[in-house]
Amino acid sequence: MRDTAYTSAVSRIRANENYLLTNADIDRLLGAKDAAEVASFLADKGYGGGAEMPELFAKERERAWDLIREVAPDFSLFYPLLVPNDFHNAKAVLKGTISGLDYAPLLMQPSVLPPEELKSAVDARKFSSLPDWIGPALETAYDALTHTGDGQLADVALDHACLEAILRFGEAQKDAFVRGYCACVVQTADLRIAARSAATGKRAAFLESALVPCGRIDTASLTVAALEGVSAVADWMDANDWPDAASALRSSPAALERWCDNALTDYVREARYAIFGISPLYQYLASKNAEIAAVRVIYTGKRAGFSEEKIKSYLRALV
Repeated sequence: MRDTAYTSAVSRIRANENYLLTNADIDRLLGAKDAAEVASFLADKGYGGGAEMPELFAKERERAWDLIREVAPDFSLFYPLLVPNDFHNAKAVLKGTISGLDYAPLLMQPSVLPPEELKSAVDARKFSSLPDWIGPALETAYDALTHTGDGQLADVALDHACLEAILRFGEAQKDAFVRGYCACVVQTADLRIAARSAATGKRAAFLESALVPCGRIDTASLTVAALEGVSAVADWMDANDWPDAASALRSSPAALERWCDNALTDYVREARYAIFGISPLYQYLASKNAEIAAVRVIYTGKRAGFSEEKIKSYLRALV
């Protein structure tokens, strides 16, 4: 699709960016004396359309997606952002159906597939009725849970398929920004998986089923490094042109998690001054997600009685 097809959409998005919370707003929330003051400040801002906590966060995300649906010429271009919700829903539906527990409150929207389709496939054990980017993985997860009760195997199958689906939807698009975004998501996920696996002593079979080849990520050599330990993973990062990730990992696992989050933020931030194409819409959604995550961390921290400094340690950069 021609970049100019997004001219009016970008104009609407730029206008709505004026309603995003600023760094000054985040500082004001951090300085609030308790969770009630945070909620009051957000209410004054019209945040969440008057919804109460914790529904406020879901409502604010829903409002952002409603705007994208309204202005985007082709909503399918946003599937890479939606499929994580589909796989989250697949886990909720699968585990809820098998255990007989209510999973409805866990479902996330929007998604590519209606959760009802996932439920029908699980109930009928007819996974071929689902698209091939999720059906086979859901069947594997179903078999893992019903035959062995291995919840980790089920999660790994779905998480791996989720990363593959993000790449697949991204590579099917002509827009270089979207393809780069999808690659960044998968590569940072691989770095997290390797570091966590090294720290917890995961075996080769786990790594081979979890990592997804993408760009500079050679999963074979990364698997070998992860089996040797966290230091070896950091060395692998240095050798494969991820020096900042290596430095973060050597500092602490939490520092690497922050680096991965901020790497995606930095990539999306490049679209801040674009006036054509889909990238400003992605950037808006990323900004909104980062904002919601920050507000949730602050609110939760205030409820728990954490200090301002401790809450800050959990925050990620705004886009």
